Amino acid sequence: MVWTLKFNDILDPGLLQKSLTELIEIGDWRKLGGRLRFKDDGDFELHVPRNFTKERPAFDFFHSSFPSVIEDHPVASQFPELSEHPSLYPLPDCNRLSDYPGAPGNLIDYISKDTPILSLHVLSFKNATVVCLRYSHMLMDVMGQNALLQAWCLVLSGNASQVPELLGAREDALGDAVSDLASRTVREEYTLGRKQLKGWQTSMFNLHCAWSAVDKLRERAQNDLATLDKEKSFLSNGDILTA
Repeated sequence: MVWTLKFNDILDPGLLQKSLTELIEIGDWRKLGGRLRFKDDGDFELHVPRNFTKERPAFDFFHSSFPSVIEDHPVASQFPELSEHPSLYPLPDCNRLSDYPGAPGNLIDYISKDTPILSLHVLSFKNATVVCLRYSHMLMDVMGQNALLQAWCLVLSGNASQVPELLGAREDALGDAVSDLASRTVREEYTLGRKQLKGWQTSMFNLHCAWSAVDKLRERAQNDLATLDKEKSFLSNGDILTA
């Protein structure tokens, strides 16, 4: 997955790299610096290095600098501008912006090359900055993106001590809550349960519907006969059912 952010300002790529590294070194946020491994049972798991080094960083980082404004870039120039009214715009190909030399292209690249599951690509222009985060969906979802951005901003603003604890790195964060809720849940009686059709009531209902259908067929047949013969014809139920 690729998460692309455009800023109409010039950001310091080194500071972005340093702050994100600092975040991933806090407690169980280290999970974001893991590497995917394929287990014998067919599942995946994250292996986190004991220490992040230059050879095994917390994430892949790449910086692209352009000696031009963002409007001159063939892809970045396609970002929509703010309008006064609600509107729809086609999205630019953000995958092209997030690409960098050696970037993982598929799941095999993550597993076989000891590639960090998270990567950061910063594109600097004379009047703007584009920040691309690239990661596997197995790492986080949209809610996880929100938590990551908030925690990253706390570190950037010098408030690393306020970064919340990352749950679920070692055990299921919702496991105890779900088990406790299941043990305290009282089975509620279905309000319309007593009005459900069962047994002979179902048969009577079906017969009622059948005769209603026969009445409609009789009315239709009599209208058709009236156009052919002015005299009123008698139609029995047998005539309707065998017609």
